[in-house]
Amino acid sequence: MAAQVESTTNHGGGAHLNHLSHTNITTLSPEPDTDINPATPRIGHGVFNTFKHLPISIMASKPPPFPTHQASQPTAPNPSSEGISPNHDQAVFQDLLQKISHLNKQVLQKTSSQMSGQTADATALAQASTDALDSAAAAVRPPGDTIMGWFATMSIVSAVRVFLHWGVFDTLPQGEGESLEYAELAQRVKADLPLVVRIANMLTSSHILHHHPSTPSSSAARLSHTPTSRLLVTGQPMSAMFHVLYSHVAGVSTVLPEYFDGYGRSEPRGPAHVPMTYLHGRPGEDFFSLLKRDEPALRSFGLAMQFASQRVPVTGVYEMERVFGAVKERGEEAKPVWVDVGGGEGHVLKRFLREYPELKAEGCVVQDLEEVVVVARERAEGDGELRGVKWVPLDFMTEAPVEGAIVYYLRHIARDYSDPVLITILSNVARAMTDPAARVLISEQLHPDVMRVPGASPPHPYAAFKDFSMLSIGGKERSLEQFAAVADKAGLRVSGVWRHDATGHGVVELVRKEGVSVDG
Repeated sequence: MAAQVESTTNHGGGAHLNHLSHTNITTLSPEPDTDINPATPRIGHGVFNTFKHLPISIMASKPPPFPTHQASQPTAPNPSSEGISPNHDQAVFQDLLQKISHLNKQVLQKTSSQMSGQTADATALAQASTDALDSAAAAVRPPGDTIMGWFATMSIVSAVRVFLHWGVFDTLPQGEGESLEYAELAQRVKADLPLVVRIANMLTSSHILHHHPSTPSSSAARLSHTPTSRLLVTGQPMSAMFHVLYSHVAGVSTVLPEYFDGYGRSEPRGPAHVPMTYLHGRPGEDFFSLLKRDEPALRSFGLAMQFASQRVPVTGVYEMERVFGAVKERGEEAKPVWVDVGGGEGHVLKRFLREYPELKAEGCVVQDLEEVVVVARERAEGDGELRGVKWVPLDFMTEAPVEGAIVYYLRHIARDYSDPVLITILSNVARAMTDPAARVLISEQLHPDVMRVPGASPPHPYAAFKDFSMLSIGGKERSLEQFAAVADKAGLRVSGVWRHDATGHGVVELVRKEGVSVDG
């Protein structure tokens, strides 16, 4: 799916980023889960709750071992008194079902050709299919069930967290078709059998684990993995992501009301005194300083963020020919071309070097905090693709990057910070933009601006969730209009934007405003 280009004068290009402390280690956005068979339909839990309201008869394969009695059908509750008013618009429901059918055909067509490559477009197509299923469910689900469903989902998350802590996902056999008796599992994780069964019920009923009933030939019930639960095994990026998101969303949610009572009902300014550091009793620190205190958490965060960054496109969004044209016009090989601001260990730069042979490693600089650069430089010595890249320490809160480059690239950096902090970062970058062709490329999710753009719809729930999760560290996702407002205060202006329609990801190009001095 081609990227959509919007332009005021120019267009821009973008890629990726990785940083610690004030510098991101990469960050969240959409490519499919690598261990999930894309041909396997994944239906949201809410859909199953919806279909229980439909007239479906389920026949038991054999009678129960004790007498049962069918209760008389209860009188339907009065919708007005119970607060239940399902949407009975059958035309809307039928239209949604047709959309689901069409999208599923597209998914199956992509499976054999594109999905095997785990592309962002394929991810977006699968997301559209599940979105349609969720919309169909919402069309017939009573509002009361919707609210109860929120707590069912919370219970699933809680059950997963307990089983992760106990090592259940690591204990279950990994082989296809292998399973383990509940009693044996309970013994291995040193937990009471009834408790293990109750927690497992939460996960088998939501199709995260698979329950194997007892049979005449095998009296003991058993438990096994599903494609979803295999992603929660130690070492899997999604397992690391679960720990990160639990802390950023579930953990922080327990203190948000009192946080806003204490600090006022406004967006956190950061980088210190944000909900996450408040939660951990260190409000005076910034999130990344807090993270460095916990080595296992730091490793999990790095793994999770590298995985998340792959879920949206790195290359192919921005028109890189614009960069190479500017380099050709300049003709000075000694000057830097590409500066990855907060670029971590160069994972994203490597993708650009691989994709665009015209971009030479000798013309690239990666800047990050000194402790990140020391490790990255050492690792890069054995990496032929990064040989020639310059590694320069930088605290972008207080320092300007290397001067004279064509591109200053920030991927998933802006989202980590509030507007005042981002203005400081961009102002520092602007001071380094001494080349007339210099531009900043911000590679981020682009939100719709529901307050300033007439007719704008709210963001997709996944995009809204990502923005909400950034609240915990004082960051935020932004619309193009919000980026323009922040850039203006840093002495920059938006010169173009490239959007990846399938994922909502985009690259915003900024250039210096006319008449603004290098010192701002």
